[in-house]
Amino acid sequence: MGCLCLKMRLLVIFTGVLVLFISACNNSTNNGTNVNQETEVPKIINVEIEIEKNQLEVGETVKVDAIVTQGNEAVEDASDVSFEVFEKDIDSDHEMIVGEHTDNGIYTIQKTFEKEGTYIIVAHVTARDQHAMPRTELKVGNPVANDHETEHSHEHDGHTEGNLTIDFKHDELISGKPILLDAQPVLEGNPVVDSMVKFEIWGEHESRHEFIQAEEVRDGVYQSTFQFEEEGTYFVVVHLQNEELHEHIEHELTVKSE
Repeated sequence: MGCLCLKMRLLVIFTGVLVLFISACNNSTNNGTNVNQETEVPKIINVEIEIEKNQLEVGETVKVDAIVTQGNEAVEDASDVSFEVFEKDIDSDHEMIVGEHTDNGIYTIQKTFEKEGTYIIVAHVTARDQHAMPRTELKVGNPVANDHETEHSHEHDGHTEGNLTIDFKHDELISGKPILLDAQPVLEGNPVVDSMVKFEIWGEHESRHEFIQAEEVRDGVYQSTFQFEEEGTYFVVVHLQNEELHEHIEHELTVKSE
């Protein structure tokens, strides 16, 4: 009788342990499922430049807006919105003007143009761990076309900002094939390590920009792969960011079919 009671107790204990184990496994599985279901890829931020008019008189002031959205939501918390203004095809200074947030995701500057010429305005927007750089063009007065090529031309494969150099390399540009993108920033002769590098890519007639995170494969060498699905003209911006630097370079690429 005592032996039977002992067996019954052991059976009850074993059953209880088994129930607890199965319950724990089910909770773990459900939690994992919920995490996967709740994980969503963030939507790309969209930036549109609106300007009162694209033809100005010398000395005229114009209002420039950058309208920042993400999906159907106005982005009110952009961490940085700056407007880069420079004269096209001229080796001139690049002026950076910080935008003032008004409402509904709109960031604004007022700019007076005192010199005749064709100008480029680039809106540099950093928001929600993304970066966008749309551009627009305007004319002041009646500028004469200037074919002078400068260091700002997209044909250059390197970019220098002070003592910082970013070397950009890539495989042969063939549509439908994975292409290796390689960025090597150097500051005062030393490779720039432990930084965030992204490749921003879009086609000539596309408004959607893709952001590709690069991996630091060795000290100061950041690489990623990308596949251009069609031949044509594309733009690639290399973004470099760390605690001390926030730089970028832009290149124009021509992709051919095999």
